[in-house]
Amino acid sequence: MKAILGILSFLALSIYTQGHKDPLYAPGRTVTIHLFEWKWTDIAAECERFLGPKGYAAVQVSPPNEHAHVNNPYRPWWQRYQPVRYKLVSRSGNEQQFIDMVNRCNAVGVRIYVDAVINHMSATGGQGSAGTDNNPGTKYYPGVPFGPNDFNDFKCRTSSGNIENYGDPNQVRDCKLVGLPDLNTGSDYVRQKIADYMNHLIDIGVAGFRVDAVKHMWPGDLQIIYSKLKNVTQDIFGANKRPYIYQEVIDLGGEPIKNTDYTHIARVTEFKFGMHLSDVVFKRNGQKMSYLKNFGMGWGFIADGDAMAFIDNHDNQRGHGGGGEIVTHKKSRDYKIANAFMLAWPYANLKIMSSYDFPLSQDWLGPPTNGNGDTKDVIINSDDTCGNGWICEHRWRQIYNMATFRNVAHGQSVQNWWDNGGHQIAFSRGNKAFIAINNENYGMDVTLQTGLPSGQYCDIISGNKINGSCTGKVVTVNGDGTMKVNIGYYVEDPKLFSIKISSYIKMQLVVKVLNGAEHVVEVVPEMSVDELKAALDQKLSVPKYQQRLMLKGKALSDSQKLSDYSLTDGTRIHLSINKNAEAPLIESKLTKELKLIAANYVLDVDKFATLFQKELKKLADEMSLDDIERYEEERHARQNNN
Repeated sequence: MKAILGILSFLALSIYTQGHKDPLYAPGRTVTIHLFEWKWTDIAAECERFLGPKGYAAVQVSPPNEHAHVNNPYRPWWQRYQPVRYKLVSRSGNEQQFIDMVNRCNAVGVRIYVDAVINHMSATGGQGSAGTDNNPGTKYYPGVPFGPNDFNDFKCRTSSGNIENYGDPNQVRDCKLVGLPDLNTGSDYVRQKIADYMNHLIDIGVAGFRVDAVKHMWPGDLQIIYSKLKNVTQDIFGANKRPYIYQEVIDLGGEPIKNTDYTHIARVTEFKFGMHLSDVVFKRNGQKMSYLKNFGMGWGFIADGDAMAFIDNHDNQRGHGGGGEIVTHKKSRDYKIANAFMLAWPYANLKIMSSYDFPLSQDWLGPPTNGNGDTKDVIINSDDTCGNGWICEHRWRQIYNMATFRNVAHGQSVQNWWDNGGHQIAFSRGNKAFIAINNENYGMDVTLQTGLPSGQYCDIISGNKINGSCTGKVVTVNGDGTMKVNIGYYVEDPKLFSIKISSYIKMQLVVKVLNGAEHVVEVVPEMSVDELKAALDQKLSVPKYQQRLMLKGKALSDSQKLSDYSLTDGTRIHLSINKNAEAPLIESKLTKELKLIAANYVLDVDKFATLFQKELKKLADEMSLDDIERYEEERHARQNNN
C-alpha cells in the first residue's frame, strides 16, 4: 500500500537569482513556520523533535531585541514591536539562549528568520525587557543610543505628528505610526545602527529577516541599509550568499504606496493572497473555488518570485494590519481547506502561522503566561498536539503532511484540473500527487483523472501511514489513472490528497542473452509475480537451465556508484536503476535481500521473480515519508552541486 497526499508546490530555482530573494532553505525544504511569541528554548527543542524531522524549512521568530514592558493592557503581544534597544534580551529569552536556538535549528536543517522592527522605537517609557531606561517624550534611547535628532519629527507635516492620511505617501513614511517615534532612516547614523543590529544577528547564524512596517520607510533608505548587511555565514549557507529578506507591505489596493514599490529590493508579503482565498473558502463576494484555476498573478498578485504568501499572520488574525474576516485556526475546517490549497498551489514562498489561543474580545492578549508574567513553556501532549494554551497549527496532521509533500513534489506543474463550476475542485501535480477539495453543501462523488500510476493509496490527510498500514482512507487508482473520489459534505477533512510513494522505486532488469543482445524489463512494485515472469520469459531467448543471474543495485548511500551484490558467474540478468526515473530509492536492506536471492536461486528465474517482487513490494509498504524526505534532500543537494 502506498501513502498518499497531494499537497505540494512549485518553487523553481531560477527565482532565487536576485539579491535577497533566496530563502536559503536546506535542500528539499520549502515551508516557513511563524512560531509567534515562542521562547528560544522551546523553538530549539521544536526544531530537533518536530520541525527538522517533518521537513519544515524555516522559523520566523518574534523580535529578539529589548522591548517595552507595557502594563496597560498587561504585557500585550504588541509590546514586542516597541524597541527600546537592540540588545538581545526579550520576553523570549536572552542572547545565549538565542544563539543556542540558532545553532540547534541550523544543525537539523531549519533556518531562522528574525522579525526586524527598524522603522520606529518604543512609545512606552520606563524600563524595557533588559532593564534599560527610555523616554519617548524626549526621544531619548540611551541603550542604542538614539536622541531627538535621529527621528523624523522635523519631516512630518501633520499637526498631530501621526499619520493622518494614508493617501499621502510622505505622511505614511515620515510621520508616526500610531504614536510610535519614527526613526529617520535617511540618516547615515541611524542606518548604521540598524545595520549593526542586523549584522550581529547574521554573525550568530540567522538566514534572513522579516522586516516590519516597510510601507512606512522609503525604498531608497531600505536599499542602503540592506547594502550594509554582511553575507550570511559561509559555513552554513555557502559562499557569497545574501541574507533572505521579506518585507511587510500591507497592500490591499486603494492606496498610492504599492508592494511593487519594494520588489526590486527583496521579497514582499502578499496580503491579498490570504484575503482572496478566505473569500473563496467562506464563499463571499461571489467567489468560487472553480475560479482558483489561475490563482496568483491572474488575480492581480505580485510575481511568484517576489512574493511571500500566507493565509493569516499575527496581525490580521486579530483584525489588525490588513485584517478583516481572514480565515484562522478558530474555524479549523475552513482553515484546513485554505492551507491545503495554498500548499498545493504553485505560487510564492509560503509561511504557516502557529498561534496561541486568545478570545476575540481581547485581541491584545499576549502569549500564555505564568503568574509572574513569564511566557509558559510549550507543552507537547501524547497525541503530538500542544498544551498550555498554544494552538500549534504546524503540528496539525493535515498541515505537516502538506509541508512534507510540498517538499517531495517540488517543481511539479499543475495538471488534470477539474471543477464542477462551483466549490469542488481537483488537480494533480505532475504524476506525483493529486488533490481534491469539496467545499459544497453536498457530497462529492465523481471519477477523476489523477495523473498517478495505478495502485492502492493511503490518504494521509484523513490518517497516517504507520508501519505499512493506513490509519486513514484507502483509495484505488485504476490502470488508466482514474480514481473514484468520494468526499462527504461538511466532513472535518473535506479534501483528498494523494502521492505515489512507490514511484520512488523504479528499476530496470537488463536481460543479456547469449548473443550479447540486451533487453530491458521495467519493474515497479505494482507488477505481479506472473507479470514479471512473463516479461522475463519474453525477453530471454535461452533455456532456463542456461540462465544465470547477477544483481546490481544502486543505493543512495553509494553516491550514485554501482555495487555488485552477487559473485555468481555467467551473468545473464543485471539489476540497475532506470536513469530516466526521477526518483529511484533503493534501501540497503533491499539490496542485501537481492544478494541472497541471487546467491540461492541463480538457476531458477521463477523463484527469482517471486522473491524479487516480494521484496520489492515489501519495500514499498515499509517506506516512510522520512525516507522520501531524506531522498529529496539528497537529490536537491546533487542538483545544486551540479
